[in-house]
Amino acid sequence: MYISLKSCKGTAAVITALIMTLLLGFCALVVDIGIVSIQKSKLQNAVDSAALAAAQDLPSTSDTSDTAYEYLDSNGFGDAATDVSFAHNDRQVTVEAAHLFNYTLAGILGVETVEVRASATAQKGGAYMRGAFEYAIFSGSTNQELILNSNGKDTYVEGSVHSNNGFRYNGNHDSLVITGVLDTVGRITLNSSHTDIGEQRPFSSYIEMPDFSEEIKQLAQSQGTYYNSIQSFNGDLHVNEAIYVNGHINFNSNKFSGIGTIFAKDNINFNNSVVYESPGTDSICIYSQNGNIHFNNSGAVIRGTIYAPNGTVVLNNGLHTIYGRIIAKNIIFNGGIEVISSPGDLVFMESFDSGIRLVR
Repeated sequence: MYISLKSCKGTAAVITALIMTLLLGFCALVVDIGIVSIQKSKLQNAVDSAALAAAQDLPSTSDTSDTAYEYLDSNGFGDAATDVSFAHNDRQVTVEAAHLFNYTLAGILGVETVEVRASATAQKGGAYMRGAFEYAIFSGSTNQELILNSNGKDTYVEGSVHSNNGFRYNGNHDSLVITGVLDTVGRITLNSSHTDIGEQRPFSSYIEMPDFSEEIKQLAQSQGTYYNSIQSFNGDLHVNEAIYVNGHINFNSNKFSGIGTIFAKDNINFNNSVVYESPGTDSICIYSQNGNIHFNNSGAVIRGTIYAPNGTVVLNNGLHTIYGRIIAKNIIFNGGIEVISSPGDLVFMESFDSGIRLVR
């Protein structure tokens, strides 16, 4: 068969042209992808900056949104499709942005535009709102079980429970309700046929107990009240600051109100028969750094957090209702207990736990 050399040259030219077109197109695409990668990095940096700046204005959602848009605009992304959302009782803001980029060279292959997305979440405070403070009841001891003795009264926990050892409920015919998760480093033992637990997670991980005593001390010295000896509080007590006692505290008060932390280096004792809750969204932290917190009464009603990181919280007799959390190295319940936790009961932390950080 005879093949014309001229014909071969023509075919080769066509193939070469096609290959060159494809090579040039792919090269153009690679170049544009590199440019888009740089633009995506710029968008992510702008979104990170917007989230961090906006978080300064929390919990005001309107001011936070305005700041986020302003920062994106000042960084050259004012025309990006932007969404600002909030979580964790308006202590966390998420900024999401989508921007359309035009390819420069890749149009040869029919690819003209690409959408680039970026997201960042910043939080105001929250350094202490993780770990132990995620639980309605937290027992930090690695040597002792968390034991609940009902003594003829029901137990109700709205939230989750953690023990760095095991958990034991001695309820007989009394009921135990935990709406969240019961997680323990050791075993879970339920000596009652009347239990309702959202989820059981035995053999979970150890969780460290936090310590914010220095923050409270500095706050009390700069803006609150600092006592260098044992104190007794009588009558109604309104808290609108940090109170630091370099010793132990005896409470003969009948009513608490306000927002703040009452701190003692040593033991805290409640001597009256009833401790009333404060109205509205007030939240108090009763904090013994090295001692125990003991309720010597037939029943208490408190809105706030009971915190003894190195000691024992003891609630004897009666029915105790805590609109907040109980967090201690050891906890002794002898009688009915209701613990009802919510994000609002950690509002006392805002005065000393206000740092801004990216969480994702």
